[in-house]
Amino acid sequence: MLYRQAEQEAADLRRRIRERRARLQRRERRLALLAYLVNKKKQPMQRYAQININVPIISMFMSGADTKPALRLSRDSLDIFFQMLSHNKSHGWSHEVEVLVTVYWLACGASYRVTADIFDMPLSTICRIVHKTVDNMMTIIHQVIHFPKHEELEVVGSGFARLADHEAFGRAVGAIDGCHIRVLPPKDPQKRCYMNRKLFPSVILQGVCDAGGKFLDVYIGNSGSVHDSMVLRRSPMFRQVLYPPAGYFLLGDGGYPCLQHPVAIMTPYRQPVATRVESRFNHHHAKARIIIERTFGMLKTRWRNIFLRALEVRPLFTPKVIGACCIFHNICIGVGDIVEEEEEEDDDGSEDRGNDCSTSSLPASRLVKFTTKTAKEKETQTCESYIEYCDREVHPVVHGSEEEEDVSEILPEQPEVTEREKDTECAIRKNAQRARKRPEETTDKLHTCIDFCYRAACDIPQTYKDVIASTNASQWITAMNQEMQSLKENETFSLTRLPPGKQAVGGRWEYALKSDIDGSEKYKARFVAEGYSQKPGCDYEETCESGHTKGSTGKPDLTSNGR
Repeated sequence: MLYRQAEQEAADLRRRIRERRARLQRRERRLALLAYLVNKKKQPMQRYAQININVPIISMFMSGADTKPALRLSRDSLDIFFQMLSHNKSHGWSHEVEVLVTVYWLACGASYRVTADIFDMPLSTICRIVHKTVDNMMTIIHQVIHFPKHEELEVVGSGFARLADHEAFGRAVGAIDGCHIRVLPPKDPQKRCYMNRKLFPSVILQGVCDAGGKFLDVYIGNSGSVHDSMVLRRSPMFRQVLYPPAGYFLLGDGGYPCLQHPVAIMTPYRQPVATRVESRFNHHHAKARIIIERTFGMLKTRWRNIFLRALEVRPLFTPKVIGACCIFHNICIGVGDIVEEEEEEDDDGSEDRGNDCSTSSLPASRLVKFTTKTAKEKETQTCESYIEYCDREVHPVVHGSEEEEDVSEILPEQPEVTEREKDTECAIRKNAQRARKRPEETTDKLHTCIDFCYRAACDIPQTYKDVIASTNASQWITAMNQEMQSLKENETFSLTRLPPGKQAVGGRWEYALKSDIDGSEKYKARFVAEGYSQKPGCDYEETCESGHTKGSTGKPDLTSNGR
C-alpha cells in the first residue's frame, strides 16, 4: 500500500514538473515574438522557400557550365543521380535544389553555415534538406552498390587476372580492405573506443571493390579500435555468407585471415618470406589487391574535405554520410568521371599491413608495377607449369654466413670491458644468432593457395553440392559411379548391418580433372575413408589410385586429399 502511494506521489511530481516546463517555454516564445515585433522595422525579414537566382552556384547550374570544380561531380554524374532519386514534389524546394545543396555540403566539408551562406538559405533549412536527402539516398544504396550477378563473375575475374598478370587469379572477384575515417568522437567514456592504433578517433569503412574500382559492398560504423578481422566477422557479408560464391575468392592484406569458409579470402605470405615462390606469389597478389587502396584514394580525393579532416556530424549520422560518398563514387565510375588519387600519409592502414611485403614501402594510393616474367615464359605458362616452376625455384633460408665471421676478424681491437658488459654482449650475440623457426601451420600454405586457385580456375568441385551445381554434373556423377563399381569389383567393401554399439566410418569424395597424353580430359572421383591425413604428392598412389589404371595422365596431381 505504501509502495503504491509513493508511486502515485512520484507521478504527480513528474506531471507538475512537465506543466511548469511547458509554461516557461510558452512564456519564452511570447517574449521572443514580442521582441521580433518591436525590431521588425530595423531588420528585414528572411525569405523562405524562394530561390535566389543571383546565387553564383545556382546560376552556374542553370547556365549549363561545368559543375565539377564546385561540386566535385560532373554534369553527367548529376543527371544520373537526378534520375535515380527523382520524385514528384508539389511544394517546398525543388528536387534539383535539394540535391545541389547536399552535394555542395559534402564538397565543402559538411559545413552547414558555409552552405547556408552560399545558397542564401536559413541554417535550419540547410540542415533539414541535407538530412532528408541523405536518408533518401540510403533507400537506393542497394541499387548502386551491389554484388555482381552470376553471369558477370567471369568478367570480374578476368579483370583481376589482368591486374595480377596471371591467370590463376581469374577466380578473384573482389578486393577487401578497411579505411579509417576521422571523426569527432562522443564524450567519455565512449571516446576511448574510437581511438585507433595511430591514436586518432575514427570509424571504419570496410569496402569490397571490383577490378575497375567500383564498390561491391560497404560496411560502415565500427569504431577505430576494432581490428579488421573483427570488422569482417561482424559484417553481413560474412554472417550471411553473401559473397563470394563457391569457387571464387576475395583478395585481402595481412590484416585478414586466410579463409576458405564461410567467405573465401586469399592473403599474402607474412614477412619475412622464406622462398622465391612466396615472394613471387606476393608480387602477383599485391598487383591485384592494390585496386582497393586506389579506390579509397579516389574516394578521399573527390571528397577530401570529408575524409582528410574530422567529420563533424552526429555519430549516428556518420555512416550515412560516408555511404552517400560511396554512392556518388560508384555513379562517377559508371559514367567515367574519374579523379586521380593524391599521395598522402597512410592513416588508414590495416593492423597487419606491415606483413604484406609487396605494398608496405609504397604509397597506398598508387598502382604498383612489379617485375614480370619474360614474354617467352608468358606464352608457355599455364597453371600447372607455374606450379612446376615454383617447385624448381625453392631455396633454403640462410640465417647466417661464413663471410660475416671473416669480417669480424678484421675489426679493430676494442678496449677492455667489464664482466657485466661481457655477459650483456654474450646475451645479445646469442639472441642475434638464434635461428627463428617458421610456424608449422604455414608450411603448406603455398600448396593450399595454389591448389585453391587451380581448382577454382578449372571448375573442380569441392563437395557433392558443388557437383550438382556444376555445368559438368553428368561427367562427375559418371566418375563417381565408376568409382563405386570399381570398389565393388575389387571387393574393397561389403554391405552389412551395423553392429550394435558401433559407429560407421565416415568418408568424403575427392575430385580431380586429369588430361590424357592425347590431350583429352578425364574426370576422376575417388572415395576416401575417414582417418586419412595426407599432403599433396605424398601417398597418392595408395589412396587415390587403389588398383585402378595408372600412368595415363600427363598433368601433375594438385589435389590435397584429406586436408
